[in-house]
Amino acid sequence: MADDSPRRPRGRPPKRDRAEVVRAAMLAWWAEGPEGLSLNEVCRHTGLSKSSLYREFGGEDGLMAAALDAYRTLVVLPLLALLDDEAEPADVLDRLVAFTSEERPVPPGCLFTRLRLAPGFVGDATAALLARVIDERLAAFERWLRGLQARGRLAEGLSATEAARYLDAQLSLVLVRLGAGDDRDDVRRDAAMALGVVLSD
Repeated sequence: MADDSPRRPRGRPPKRDRAEVVRAAMLAWWAEGPEGLSLNEVCRHTGLSKSSLYREFGGEDGLMAAALDAYRTLVVLPLLALLDDEAEPADVLDRLVAFTSEERPVPPGCLFTRLRLAPGFVGDATAALLARVIDERLAAFERWLRGLQARGRLAEGLSATEAARYLDAQLSLVLVRLGAGDDRDDVRRDAAMALGVVLSD
């Protein structure tokens, strides 16, 4: 009697697409944080064996850095693109809050913020990229705020550098609160009130 059962193809199983692996890792760390996943769980989420992970990414740190870079493209750069010098400053702040707090078909919260809050769980490559992304955000905020200051729209007595750090902290707080399950409308209202203090009356 002939054996009609399916046979496994010979040789290595097909490699997963790199972008697919990076996205799976990004979503897993986005949902759980770097402190919430063991290396075995990372492999389970991505479908990689440990040997494949080291071969393709040099280890967990390399994959995490790739995931952060993907997140930068997906979320951080579109956020910074909202800093429009020609728009009414209050409208820009509203757009920043709306973008940061909008519902997406991805985990609540923010991978970038999760990694910032867990420095002991990231490796050298991820830490270096994280520092560059932080600097990139702060520089973009400060450039926009200097423009407001030149037009007399920044609150009196507040430097653009101080305001940039404040803006960064408040937007990060939005994501922390959403990740903790706070009501989205409450978070948006509180953030709008908090950010309004950087503008002149």
